[in-house]
Amino acid sequence: MEVSTLVWMMPLAVVLDLGLRYPHIPHPVSLVGRMLDALESRIRPLAAKLQGGSPGSTLSNGEFRAGLLALLVAVALSVMALRLLGGLPFVGGWILIFLCYSGLALGHLLRVGRKALAALERGDIEEGRLRVSHLVSRDLREAEPRELYRALAESLAENFNDAFIAPLFWLTLGGPAGLWAYKTVSTADSMWGYHMARWEYFGKAAARADDVLAFVPARLSSLLLWLTAYGMGGATRTDAWPGWRTVCAQARRMESPNAGWPMAVAAWMHGASMGGPTTYRGELVDKPRLGPLSDKSGDVTWDGAKLRGLMFHLFVAGLAGTIAALLCLIVVLWV
Repeated sequence: MEVSTLVWMMPLAVVLDLGLRYPHIPHPVSLVGRMLDALESRIRPLAAKLQGGSPGSTLSNGEFRAGLLALLVAVALSVMALRLLGGLPFVGGWILIFLCYSGLALGHLLRVGRKALAALERGDIEEGRLRVSHLVSRDLREAEPRELYRALAESLAENFNDAFIAPLFWLTLGGPAGLWAYKTVSTADSMWGYHMARWEYFGKAAARADDVLAFVPARLSSLLLWLTAYGMGGATRTDAWPGWRTVCAQARRMESPNAGWPMAVAAWMHGASMGGPTTYRGELVDKPRLGPLSDKSGDVTWDGAKLRGLMFHLFVAGLAGTIAALLCLIVVLWV
């Protein structure tokens, strides 16, 4: 795609994402998911034939090789489909606009977050659990309001990168094809990237590819959150900022190489901690703490006011990221 086209298409997609609810039609991500299911069922049986000569090596493992092959085929098919659809006469441009818009999800993230917060603040714990569960993979069946507030804050901060900054980054670098190559990898990771017997090797390539593709965007998202906090007055607590050395040290303690970066900055800027005891598939996991910690309880809790401040902060940082991406495109166009 020409940079001159992307200069207007990218900000238009952001405006549509922030201003419109997704229509009642199948989402492209769901179609990618169906494609991944079909590829898994056809390629996984090849694992025995793909087995290498070093049984203890991941790279020689047949399941790993089958998963890598499935991922490469999925990305290739996604890019091919996008190019074919974008090249259709009369409607190709509209399809590309739609695909750019549907590949960004900051607006959806904030709308779901607001509905979950509204349920929690009116005391409807069951609805709050249901709405927060739409954003997280943890077990919330027994979660109390304090845990739900924290889970919502963690998911909003982490998904600021996954749902918006990373897709925007790859849209800026590679146009719609770059965006949907990333979304295909991200979807494969969300479906296959688990430490379970079925996925341990088959999903490893998707998990590692997602880590690589989100590496730079995750750090950019934390930088955007830090920079925009200083222009938001009372909505954030810039006086509590501990310095990048502390934030980086906390972020690196997370199992994911990327999730902790926006989470740590958001925790410090809004004066409440993230991490701690969390239930996944019936198992209690003590996640690393991020942000300020109190001496008595071990953490500083989230509440409605802090969550509203965080959501507004994500909105502002998302706009700042869009402006920065647009300026980069304009510079490339002029050069």
